[in-house]
Amino acid sequence: MTLLRLVGAVVVAAACAVPLVPTGGCVAVCPSVDRYYERGERLVAANGAGVYETTPADGAFLPFEGGTAWHLHHALGRVPTSVQVFTSFTENPNDPLAGGSAPGAGNEALVLQVTDQDLIVKNDTCSGFYVRVVVTADGPADAGSGADASDAAIDAPTGG
Repeated sequence: MTLLRLVGAVVVAAACAVPLVPTGGCVAVCPSVDRYYERGERLVAANGAGVYETTPADGAFLPFEGGTAWHLHHALGRVPTSVQVFTSFTENPNDPLAGGSAPGAGNEALVLQVTDQDLIVKNDTCSGFYVRVVVTADGPADAGSGADASDAAIDAPTGG
């Protein structure tokens, strides 16, 4: 019985010696890609708040590949008081068979910058998702905030 105990103690000691944190050789590095989105819908709520959404709630979400940073032009004319990021594993999460969407969590939906005209949302993982962003700016809408929603999206890879 003592030999079995000795073997067991060696196995436990060996298991405890294995690091639980990945080492430098095990960490995946994803390329960073900056994408620019000029489209979306700008609305004025009944209380005068400006609202911008990349896509309608029942529409297709934007592709959000690993390492992607979306530069979104909301053009509300004031700094948003709320930024909501929704992620999904499918482009059309409202399809009954698609599985839905959920608020982005952790580094899958980092809000890196918010200004009175733009914001940057980054997927800082190596996993691909789809994303929808809704921005709200309290207060009365500025006269020039109803920008045309027909501008084009531009993809521009970066060297990061």
